[in-house]
Formats: sequence, C-alpha cells, structure tokens
Amino acid sequence: MITMKKLTLLLLTIILVTATWAQGPNGSGDYYGPADKKKGAELKTALRNIIYKHVKRDYDQLWEDFKSTDKFDDGTADGRVWDMYSVQQYTFGAPYQGNGGLEGAGYNREHSFPKSWFFEGAPMYTDLFHLYPTDCWVNSLRNNHPYGEIERDASKPIDQDPNTTNHSQDYFSRLGYAASHLGYDGGSEQVFEPNDEYKGDLARTYFYMVTCYENEVPTWDSPMTTKGESYNVLRPWALKMLMRWSKNDPVSQKEIDRNNAVYEIQENRNPFIDYPGLEDYIWGDLKETAFDCGFDYTPPVEDGQRQFVKVTSADDLELGKSYLFVYEKSGKAMAGRTDTKNYLDPVDVGTIYTTGLATQVNVAGKPHTFLLGGTKNAYTFLDEADNTYLALQRDDQNQLITSATATSDKEKWTVTTFESSPDVLQVQNNAYTERYIWYNEQNTRFASYKSSSLNGRIHYISLFKDVTPDTPTGIISINTNLSSLNSSLSTLYNLAGQRVSDSYRGIVIKNGRKIIKK
Repeated sequence: MITMKKLTLLLLTIILVTATWAQGPNGSGDYYGPADKKKGAELKTALRNIIYKHVKRDYDQLWEDFKSTDKFDDGTADGRVWDMYSVQQYTFGAPYQGNGGLEGAGYNREHSFPKSWFFEGAPMYTDLFHLYPTDCWVNSLRNNHPYGEIERDASKPIDQDPNTTNHSQDYFSRLGYAASHLGYDGGSEQVFEPNDEYKGDLARTYFYMVTCYENEVPTWDSPMTTKGESYNVLRPWALKMLMRWSKNDPVSQKEIDRNNAVYEIQENRNPFIDYPGLEDYIWGDLKETAFDCGFDYTPPVEDGQRQFVKVTSADDLELGKSYLFVYEKSGKAMAGRTDTKNYLDPVDVGTIYTTGLATQVNVAGKPHTFLLGGTKNAYTFLDEADNTYLALQRDDQNQLITSATATSDKEKWTVTTFESSPDVLQVQNNAYTERYIWYNEQNTRFASYKSSSLNGRIHYISLFKDVTPDTPTGIISINTNLSSLNSSLSTLYNLAGQRVSDSYRGIVIKNGRKIIKK
C-alpha cells in the first residue's frame, strides 16, 4: 500500500540524484562545511562539532514545541498530533498524559532513545530530535525496551501471532521477542517494533543521537550501544537493522519539515535527514570515501571588503589582529555604541559561510572591527571605528559599554572555550567573571549576560578574524638619504617576496607598499 508518507518518495529520489546542493540541502546553506571531504570516524566527529551546539529546551516547553514540529495537517485550524506509535488521533493541548490503562486516553512525550539509557542527563533529556508525542499507553508498552523486529509465526495471521505478547490497536506497534535473524544479543528482553512507516525516521533519530552525543555516549547503558565506544557505538545487530530500516524507509517530507522546525527552535539539524545515506559514509560501505557536501563555502571577496575567518579555538587568537563579533544564525555583527545606549548595535553582515565572511567595515551601516590587545587572559578589544574599548560598568545589569581607556579589569576580557564544545568561544569579563558578551535576539543587541540567561533569545556569539592580505598601493619614488630612509623602514622584501637588507637598491615592498630605494 502506498502511504501518505511515501507519496513524495519518487520526487525526493530524483532530487537527491540530480541536486548539487549549491546552497546546502533543505536550505541549510553551508552549515555542514566543516564536514566536507571527511570520512568515517573523522566525518562523525566533524558532524558532532557542528550539531552539538544547540539551544537547550525546558521539558515543559516541549508541549508547545510539538505544535510546530509534530503537527499533522488535517485541514483544521490547529491540525492534530502526529503520533508515530499508534493510529490514535489527538488535538493539541488536551489531554496530556492521560492513560488509565487504555490506548487512546491521551498522549505524552516519548524519549525514543530511553532516558534511563543516558541517566536522564542534559541536554539529551530535552533534545527535540529524539522526543516525539505518542499515545501514553503505547509509550508505556514500549517502556525502555530497545527497538527491534519481533519473531513472526508465518503460519498464522498477525492478529493470531502467539509471539506477539502485546501490541497497539491494529498492530501498528508491537512488543515481542526478537526475531532470530536479528542476531539480538539482549538475552530474554523483549523488543519494541514500530510500524514500517516510521522505521526510517527512528533509525535516523538514532544515528543523530550517537553522533551528536559522541563524547557522552561511551558512558551510557543501553542494549543497543556498546559501553566505552564512541565511533562504532551501535552494537552490530542494531547497526545492521537501523541501516536496513533507513534504506527501506527513505527520508520523507514529514522528516524534512520536522528537521527545519526543530532547527528554528534548537538551532541545530539532523544531518542524516539532510543527507540521505550519510550513514554509509560513517559506518557503511562508503566509510573510506570522503564525504562531499556538494557546495562551495568559500566566501567571495568584493572590492572594498575585508575577509574574515571564523575563530574555532582560543589558541588561534592573535594580538594586533582585528575581529568581528558575530551572531551567525541571524547574520548580525556588532557595530558601534551611541552615547545613550548601554549596549552595542547589530548590523546585517550579509552571507556568513562556515569558514568565514567578507564585508566592508567601519563605515555607516557596516560592522566595526575590534583590535585585540593586552595579554592572554587580559585581552582588550578596541573599537577601531570609534577608538574606544569594550567594557562593563556594573554587575547587576545586562549592559555593555565602551571606555576611552583600558586600565581596569572592567575593560579586560578572557576568551575561553566552551567545555562541551571546543569550537564555541566565550568572551568573559575580568571584573565581573559571571558575565559574557552574547547576543539578545529578541531585543536585537549585543550586551553582557550571565550563564543563567541563556535561553531561546540569548545566544552565543562567534569571533571572526581579519585575514585580508595586504596589497601594494602603488610605487612611491623617494629621493632622500639612506640613513633617513633606513630608520623609517621595517622589514623589506623584493618583488619576488624575498627578504632583503637595507643596502638593497631598487623596488622594495614595505608594509604592502612598493617603494624605490635609490
């Protein structure tokens, strides 16, 4: 039977074969740029570093989140809850968590990757990519049993199968003993078999979980994963089954829409939905083949623009270099501060590529560059347009101001690496050490906030370093005595780029300018 989910399969297959993903799959742009040309374990880690950074949800927020992530459009104003475990139909809002030992009494929040397996730890506990609204009774039936395929008695119809010990209405989902072909190594524990319609969805959910939480998964206790492993983390029987599920039930429009909806909330994506078959490049037959994202994510540089690269480690900071403060998702960069404001304004910075960006700076409507000075663990940031230093004035308000001087700890900053994600940098004030420079998306401003402020509207920022190469600006003919000339020159190079001494005669390059030494 052709189901509603499969109606888009033919079109999707054609798209996947012919598309070059010039702007990234499903509107993701260059989101996956750092994973380009990686393979196997290296590819998995690169993807982890991309998708791990996301907005942590509160458990109670999930009820409202489901209205955008799991709405089945049935023609009504609000739609209905899209339940992948049962054939029950629910409208959003009520009833929550009704059960009473009956299927159809209510729906709740299902951890498709059972929370007991990761000891109810954060941020897994509220990660929308593995949380789904499901019928309460069927959710209870599943409990924390692993996914699997149950043994069938081919001589009997499904509704007379003696090996099916429990099931949902119309046998949409089943609990029973694992089929012998699985090679299941879970002993006598039963397995939960979802409907064929959603096996691929749940397989890609599991691929996401063991990738996103690569650093955490070695400690988890699960019948589908192996303790101490981070790459080959799925047990052989589970990996084989999930790979088969993913191929037999390809990505649907439902998954694409849900992926985009979760991205709007959590600000991360499931790459196994964006790139069908990606799992083969990590664990399958293609794991020795470099993965090609299929797009060019190198920022083009136009006349008058400066070129910047994203800083992914605090060790990459260089004194004397200029930097941009950027909130990547909204394409905003920090500009200046007016005298009446206790925050710095954002401006649109144009296209931001994973590896960098190009923009004009320090003119009206464009971002300001900030010159890095001071010393490590006591950096200063000089606004090169306004000639003022970033500073804080007090600890009891979310302010960010500027100062004409940088003499106290209020104008000095420490740049640290976010503990759980090494490519996320935090700019921390030295006087008020609980305060960081972050972006307020709701009020559209760069200001200072404490860690407790991080939520759906307060976000991390990135630093982008100016790497624009110096270019010659013309030949200057100087008629002066050598002693005067030499005292004003630093390192000299000939036109071949070779360093030359002060006694050299002819055209030399000093600080990017051509000069004739006579």
